[in-house]
Amino acid sequence: APDALHARLTNALARFEDIAVVAAPAAMPALAQASADLDYLLVPKLVRAATGQSFLSVRLLAMPEHRVVWHDEVAVDSGDDGRGKAIEPLVAFVTSVLLQPFGIIPAAERRKLAEDGPPSAYQCTLVAAELARYFDPQRRKSTRDCLEAAIRDDPSFALGHVLLARLHYRDHVFGNGGPNSLPTALALARRAVELAPNSARAHYTLMHIQVARGHLERGLAHGDRALGLNPYDLRVLMQVGGQLVAAGEVERGRVLLQQARRLTISNPTPLAWAMFLAAFFEDDVAAMAIEVDRMPGSSDLDVLARALLLARQGDMAAARTALAPLEERRSAFVVRPRELLARSIASPAMVDRIVAAIGTITEDGPTSQVLR
Repeated sequence: APDALHARLTNALARFEDIAVVAAPAAMPALAQASADLDYLLVPKLVRAATGQSFLSVRLLAMPEHRVVWHDEVAVDSGDDGRGKAIEPLVAFVTSVLLQPFGIIPAAERRKLAEDGPPSAYQCTLVAAELARYFDPQRRKSTRDCLEAAIRDDPSFALGHVLLARLHYRDHVFGNGGPNSLPTALALARRAVELAPNSARAHYTLMHIQVARGHLERGLAHGDRALGLNPYDLRVLMQVGGQLVAAGEVERGRVLLQQARRLTISNPTPLAWAMFLAAFFEDDVAAMAIEVDRMPGSSDLDVLARALLLARQGDMAAARTALAPLEERRSAFVVRPRELLARSIASPAMVDRIVAAIGTITEDGPTSQVLR
């Protein structure tokens, strides 16, 4: 039934904390008239073709001009009335296409960013997502300053606390921050959970931070909480799945990562790196190669993955060449690999294997003096 389908979509979309869902089936005509108060209108419709095949037709309209921003049709089981489990993949597809970090709505919102004047708190959140994708150190400080100003102006801005906590956590993980990076991230994440106890992103952020502090069970409990709060969010699937893999729970983590892979329209580095780790730990060279192909960039993780794959394939000369950029910029992944890897990988066995592989690559090679 259309109302049942609409209710499922509304429930799923309402789990994302960066949007406010105000539509309900009975209110749709009135909302269409009162479009001045809306940014977007989502119009799902079950359509039956002459062949008997049913389709879910979904349109996203930009308001107030009712401009079509996105439209898609997906085949559905003719016997599904919108209440059964068969509709879940479709709900996940729609929410992911619309709301993943570089989905339809965030992309449309970035096009609206004002070029003049100081950025708003909302604009800070859009910029923070781009920063996480591109590992841009030059924009790190300006984004941090923007978020700090946002939570000073509005101490109840939970998402601002989450994103700022993640920036400090990333600084800790990649060796870019000082000794206060992790404690600062912890305080911000705890405050985010206090402000928004039903925020899945706040909980998976606290998961990462607690695991980095050595509190594995406590951290993974926050991951479970995040999954319960929003199983439709690509970020939740990717981050919790990646943390499980890094904790040695490879099979459980890979299930979530594969769900994330099916939903993504981009190729987030954390997803490819986590899938690479799972393949590396299980010595699945073919799967390692697939993930390396998805990591063509020059970030530390991209470079490290390529070098580890080449080493496993037995081409040590190529592996040393691949790893050379990390030596040239004196990356902490080469200078102190065990310390840095242990910040995000909770499995000692996995850390041992990666460190041993790096040691094999650099033995008698150009980076050997850095490691010794």
